[in-house]
Amino acid sequence: MKTFKFNTAIKNKQDFEKLKSYLSGIEGIVSCSCENDSSVNLITVKTEGISQDTVSRKIFKAGFRNEPFVSGWKKAVGNLFKKDCCK
Repeated sequence: MKTFKFNTAIKNKQDFEKLKSYLSGIEGIVSCSCENDSSVNLITVKTEGISQDTVSRKIFKAGFRNEPFVSGWKKAVGNLFKKDCCK
């Protein structure tokens, strides 16, 4: 089983319930939970046999922008290699 986390544009419990209902109908998604506070809207999805990219596309298809959650040193290193600075 794999666990993926995503920053999302979810603002309230009703939106999360809508997303959770949508994701529960997808084969390979075991569970879905939400952490809401003032700084982050984090969705945690546990899967079997589907990729992080596939889950991200499904969340987007449900109507919610998202990006994989990266914390700690991985986020800092990832920011070093963004191509935005080289346009």
